[in-house]
Amino acid sequence: MTENETNPPATDQVWPRVAVIGAGAMGAQIAGVIALSGRAVALADTSGEALSRAADTLRGRWASRVAKGAMTEDERDAAYERIWFCDNVAEAVADVGLVIEAVIEKLDVKRDLLVQVDGAARAGT
Repeated sequence: MTENETNPPATDQVWPRVAVIGAGAMGAQIAGVIALSGRAVALADTSGEALSRAADTLRGRWASRVAKGAMTEDERDAAYERIWFCDNVAEAVADVGLVIEAVIEKLDVKRDLLVQVDGAARAGT
């Protein structure tokens, strides 16, 4: 198999656009992996501070990968451009095919979030 048969470009993927809700350590890393896979990803959190930390974390990790030769600057820049840091959950999920929840482990927070996502995401998400 060719590389494209085993890892098709994002436009051929089931979910070319994804939202990750929760910009903590786990959410940031999930969003980073998604962006590196070629997909557009909205990383959403109600905290601007969490979004800023997530952006800094990804920049730092990817700078380290570039320095080690594990990633090119162009790959880093392209992946970073695929991430939309968003402080509005409804906007983040409005036009995606998959939503990944990565919020704090509190049942009431998760329930409230899922109700909000259900009301804002398109049918079939």
